[in-house]
Amino acid sequence: MAVIAYEPLEKEIIAALEKNALWVLSTASGGYVTSRTMSIVHIGLTVYFQSNQCYTKHAQITANPRAALCYGSISIEGGVKALGPWGTMADSRVEALYRTRHPGPFEAYGHLAGQTVYEFTPTLVKLWKYEKTPFREILHADAGTAERLAFM
Repeated sequence: MAVIAYEPLEKEIIAALEKNALWVLSTASGGYVTSRTMSIVHIGLTVYFQSNQCYTKHAQITANPRAALCYGSISIEGGVKALGPWGTMADSRVEALYRTRHPGPFEAYGHLAGQTVYEFTPTLVKLWKYEKTPFREILHADAGTAERLAFM
């Protein structure tokens, strides 16, 4: 294990969040894990998405607020909380970002009864990389540290 600089890895992760608007969200409760592709926006490392309270993911998040997002070789673990419907959040940037980046889902689902915005706060981010040999870079977002680990 080698300690590496936090900020460059954080910037790499933020760039990946910016580049990829669709991430797979996994939630679990009661012994069941489910995954689905979500339309996301972000402010820094904090991710936002919309869903409806009638869906399995809402019940799972309510029972167990721990979740994971993944895309390509990046896995993000963290906590999720419901913020409420569009128009009720203190930070209006979230709705503006979502409306701009995902106009179709926003218009189709954004104002349905039970529609809720969720905030995903990362605690741990893992990136699998390959140079001469495979390795992992891990961002401990909750601790503000980063490390590189050899594959084996």
